[in-house]
Amino acid sequence: MMKKLLIPGIALAVLVCSNLVARADGAKSDDYEGDRAKRREQLNPVKVLTQMASKGNAEAQMQLATVYYIGDLGIEKDLVKAVYWFKQAAEQDVALARFNLGLCYEGGVGVPQSEDTAIEYYMQAAKRGVIAAHVNAALLYRKRGDHGMATELFGLAAQKGNLDSMREYGLCLIKGVKGRNREGEEFYLQNTDEGLKYVEAAASRGDVPSQLLLADCYAGLYPNVKSDPAKVKNYLWQAVHNDSVEAIAKVGYCYEYGVGVTQDSATAVVWYRKAAGRGHLQAMVNIGHCYGTGKGVAMDLDEALKWYKKAAAENFPTAIYNLGVCYANGSAVAVDESEAFKHFRSAANMGSPKAQKALAKCYGEGIGTAVDPLQAQYWLDVANGLRDLGNEITELPEKL
Repeated sequence: MMKKLLIPGIALAVLVCSNLVARADGAKSDDYEGDRAKRREQLNPVKVLTQMASKGNAEAQMQLATVYYIGDLGIEKDLVKAVYWFKQAAEQDVALARFNLGLCYEGGVGVPQSEDTAIEYYMQAAKRGVIAAHVNAALLYRKRGDHGMATELFGLAAQKGNLDSMREYGLCLIKGVKGRNREGEEFYLQNTDEGLKYVEAAASRGDVPSQLLLADCYAGLYPNVKSDPAKVKNYLWQAVHNDSVEAIAKVGYCYEYGVGVTQDSATAVVWYRKAAGRGHLQAMVNIGHCYGTGKGVAMDLDEALKWYKKAAAENFPTAIYNLGVCYANGSAVAVDESEAFKHFRSAANMGSPKAQKALAKCYGEGIGTAVDPLQAQYWLDVANGLRDLGNEITELPEKL
């Protein structure tokens, strides 16, 4: 979800100044005619806004802040001044000013970055009816691991029809969430049917992420949702019609494995190519896999390697891991254990569990590197979710 400044517009400045200049241009006095250029300069939009804002006009304060925030009306961007005028408007209880200050503090825009202060401003704006403030605060709470507050805020915004929140709240209900509400009370919330209703409502309004989420739900990615291949196909086609590259790639997957459609590897490759042509990295890897195994196309290890390299050049961990496998097995390249190790290590550091297990084997057996039992155990623990990435192991556990 992209967080954007809520802008009230700059119509006030333009309207005020154009009216004043129009009146000046209509005057008949020779003295006034001779002084017209000077008056135009005195009545430029930024000067008028500044005068009005300095006298306490809240709308002018908001618009002046916006002008400085984006750099408009012929002046350069000045984020410090933008924050100053947002604060002036906030002191007059302008809800959008509080929301925009939340954005500034969250991103460190014109002020030192502070998520605590950002949440304070978002919550103030939310109390004053700014739905987007519920969403932004919820995202920050979720980032902090406070799923209770995040769920509550998503729910409030979802009830008001916010698409992002309908999807996020629905997912919370589908997966189940445990936490504390604003009163500090513990709760566990899980209602799959209700959650699906929220996500389906968002999908029916054209929300592509909701359409993709429903396809995943009915494909069996969430254990408490009954698989329904027909619905997978239905929601993916909705997303395809909305020009979703992710959906195009997933249609390829459906054809490759026969999910909701008759299995057809050749058609799968066609869809993968469509997605890959628009930069979808997993689709590139899938094409490489098809060439490497002869699924839907004639087997061609060189072509497989080409597609893996193309995705790996974009730092896609699955592709980097696959390149490691190519070097380890000598697929379209000479066997090179050092290159295999290098690629496994790179993908492992990006979070690929397969690469982490392969790297553990390299350290355990001395493949492309010196034998290192500590590193072997560390990467095996990381791959199995027993240790966080970066939490190095200092000694091996005692064997019973």
